[in-house]
Amino acid sequence: MQILAIVMSVFLLYRVQALIYHRVWDRRLKADIRFVKEKVTQGDTVELEEVLENRKWLPLPAVFLTFKLSKYFKETREGSSLSNDRYTRNDLLSVMMFQRRKRCIQLVCTRRGLYRIEQATLQAQSLFLDEKYIKPVSCESCLTVYPGYVDAKRFAQFVETVYGSQMMYPFMQEDPFLHRGVREYQVYDSIRNVNWNATARTGSMKVNLLETMTNQQVSIYLNVQKESLSVHNEVLEESIRLAKTFCAFFSQKGIKSALYTNGTGEGDKEPVCVEKRGAGTAYMGQVNEALTRIFLDETGNIVKYGREQELDFVSLYKEQLKKDSEESQVFLISGDQNDRIVQLMKELSRQGRSFLWVVPVDYTASFHMEPGLVKHTKLWRLNFEGASREAAK
Repeated sequence: MQILAIVMSVFLLYRVQALIYHRVWDRRLKADIRFVKEKVTQGDTVELEEVLENRKWLPLPAVFLTFKLSKYFKETREGSSLSNDRYTRNDLLSVMMFQRRKRCIQLVCTRRGLYRIEQATLQAQSLFLDEKYIKPVSCESCLTVYPGYVDAKRFAQFVETVYGSQMMYPFMQEDPFLHRGVREYQVYDSIRNVNWNATARTGSMKVNLLETMTNQQVSIYLNVQKESLSVHNEVLEESIRLAKTFCAFFSQKGIKSALYTNGTGEGDKEPVCVEKRGAGTAYMGQVNEALTRIFLDETGNIVKYGREQELDFVSLYKEQLKKDSEESQVFLISGDQNDRIVQLMKELSRQGRSFLWVVPVDYTASFHMEPGLVKHTKLWRLNFEGASREAAK
């Protein structure tokens, strides 16, 4: 009789706990997955926070929190790599009564864009781990990943080949009456720029940071079309990084620039541009937002395949290029070398216009330097997974 009573008690306990868990397991149970920051730059470490709160007397010994992210996320831990599909997490947590659990995951996003947490679900089990309960989790967190910069050392070498060792300083003049701060004295600084009050106050040599005046203006044109499917999308991404790097470079020099592209936002047919010339932090914020919006699908932007979203670069900016090349220095970033673009650049060259055509191509791509554009054209070769250096000569 005692054995039977024990068996009946265990069976009763089993049924009661199953009934209780089935009805109340998700009451006052809150789960949240969020990015700690809202905006980062490509290649930066992103912290993802998982929070699980159980505000009731019923313990949850096994809770699985599952979600997916873009394949362009990878973990910072050694040995982690990108998958061909989505980045998936399935974390096991245990929350007792009136307990809050938090876990932080360090990730790196390798591609610019706007990212959300996808297919988040919460799966719990009963006290005896014999039954499963599932419900979706609403995650409103969104992460904006700005495009990164190209390699700084290589870019400096590239600019020096274009401008020489002066690095554009002849175009600039400092205004001695406009101060924007102080910095540490360097050996190349003039004694006339020493701020003696700041030097006496800090005990170390300080010099004034002066605002620069320049009439030089720059127009940066970015073409995100490609002429064939053989062109890798990474070439277009590098073009976007180059555009940002040029904008930042001129901004640091106090030279105002404008950005024009034929890229569009997803589902949008208007070109993404920053038409008002500017420099400084606010301007670079506009550039970051604009370049992040440009949508590239897996095939890229190919006009001749008839995608409605695409905008033909020459048709869009032919007259604008002619006008800007009279009033400012023009930078064209285009890996597309179709005949219409070549003819437009030749026309500007014959008219004595000021421009530079930067051509990003991978190491396997062939490139023909047009005789009439040699002094205006610079090649920017890039290497990435799937491209070989064997063709680079």
